[in-house]
Amino acid sequence: MDARTPEEAAPRSAGRKVIAGVLTGGLVLALGIGYLVSSQAATPVAEGTPTPALSSPADSTASPTDPAPEGPTAPPPTDASSTAPAAGGAEPAKETAPANGGAEPTDEPAAPADVDPAEAEEPDTTDAELAAIEQPVSEPVTLEESSDVANGLTATVSSMEPIDAEAFGIGEIAGPALRFVITVENTTDEAVSLGNSVVNVEYGPDSLPAVQLTGSGATEFPATVDAGESAATTLVFSIPADERDSIRILLNVEASSPIAAFVGAAPVKEG
Repeated sequence: MDARTPEEAAPRSAGRKVIAGVLTGGLVLALGIGYLVSSQAATPVAEGTPTPALSSPADSTASPTDPAPEGPTAPPPTDASSTAPAAGGAEPAKETAPANGGAEPTDEPAAPADVDPAEAEEPDTTDAELAAIEQPVSEPVTLEESSDVANGLTATVSSMEPIDAEAFGIGEIAGPALRFVITVENTTDEAVSLGNSVVNVEYGPDSLPAVQLTGSGATEFPATVDAGESAATTLVFSIPADERDSIRILLNVEASSPIAAFVGAAPVKEG
């Protein structure tokens, strides 16, 4: 039994408590340090394994303007036809130079060879081109006179009579008309074609066109008029009786010759 008095034992009890607290804190600190060391040792990081770094999407996306990585440049493609070896290991065929001495082909047409103008053939004139030619009209003559159609070719209104014409073709109208004969005389040494001859008739002060009829004795021009011969044709035109004071007959034999014109008053009644 400790014979110390309570006053003497009090300081010693307090010191013990301080020492016990210090030892307890040290023990707790030592246990914490040991736990941390043991936890790190339990999860070691594999050697050589890089730790992934956190990066934003912008860092991992290459910019279109970033320069290409340096490295060996691939050789440009070559023409397979000139470098590929032929079947069986044969050497590739060598390119041959063009036959024109190395000149590049051109799309320009070749210059025409010199042609003698005298030997060049003139293109044929079409009917449409002939119709577009503006022909002059010869000096008008009376219905009783003859007109020079071309060199050595003359025409005459040899006869004229009023008739009551019949409608024969499509669109024709029966009624008062004039029937007359045109005679063409050829004084040349060669036959002259009359196949393209055309006759038109105008009447009245306004020069109205008369309608040609195909019936009532009308005929066509012969194909030709022989040298030294004459050829005639009969024509019928519908013209009102009260409009015959002034008529004009126009004869066009060929596009290269002037148009012959016959003017005058036509008979009104038969007989």
